[in-house]
Amino acid sequence: VDARLTTGSGGRSFIINWTVTFPNGLTEDNATRINVTTAVAEANANGALYISVPADGVPASTMVFGLYVANWMGNEDLTTLTIKKVTSNPPTVQIAGYGTSTSSR
Repeated sequence: VDARLTTGSGGRSFIINWTVTFPNGLTEDNATRINVTTAVAEANANGALYISVPADGVPASTMVFGLYVANWMGNEDLTTLTIKKVTSNPPTVQIAGYGTSTSSR
């Protein structure tokens, strides 16, 4: 989750607060949940505008990330992003055509 394109800091650090919730519960054990909540806690401790967790460390679940950002002048905003990780494979896409096309110059 990346918010590094956030603007309005005037060259100063933002005040940030990340949150994460799992509104539908988890389909895996709590160890994978700890990976995500630990990454959120580390981002808050470091003032980071992004969170990175290896895919195998993310539970197959719906996660709602929240980000509160404020600048030194007191301007603030809050946004959320819902991510749903599924365990099924993505669909296979095939594009069928009538033949090949060749071009030359």
